Amino acid sequence: MNELALIKLETKFSHHENEIAELRKIVFEQQLTIAKFEKSLMALRDFIQPNADIGPGNEKPPHY
Repeated sequence: MNELALIKLETKFSHHENEIAELRKIVFEQQLTIAKFEKSLMALRDFIQPNADIGPGNEKPPHY
């Protein structure tokens, strides 16, 4: 393998490393955003239906 081909491969490898690092950063930030949304969704669910975890066992049948 000649020196020019080796330099091209090293350059491509370096760019790929940078791209992977950037993608990891983006995925990490997205995971933080998803966690915030999940927390907000649970708080909203608890606000709208505070007894949602009790289940249908405590509800009156529809004929009452």
